[in-house]
Amino acid sequence: MKMKLLFAILLIGFGAYTGYIVLNDGYWSVFEVAFSSLPAIQLYLDLAISVLLIDIWIIFDVQKSGKSWVAAVPFILLSMVFGVIGPLVYLVQRKEVE
Repeated sequence: MKMKLLFAILLIGFGAYTGYIVLNDGYWSVFEVAFSSLPAIQLYLDLAISVLLIDIWIIFDVQKSGKSWVAAVPFILLSMVFGVIGPLVYLVQRKEVE
């Protein structure tokens, strides 16, 4: 329960911050910054790979709970569009948190 609360707080806080950025600067502004220099590209790729690995874990976790991998698709799509928000939504709604 403590972990779900932490995930919910992170989701609300980071979700609000992400919404603020998207509303004020536009969705694509993040990518302009992400590809503005080699160090920025490295950081973006690092984060993208991390989210991909988390998405793979989500697929395995969904299947471990007895559901089809298709149940993971909404969270993966969310992560493709908004990064870590997808996994945070998954962790908040997940039945068992280790």
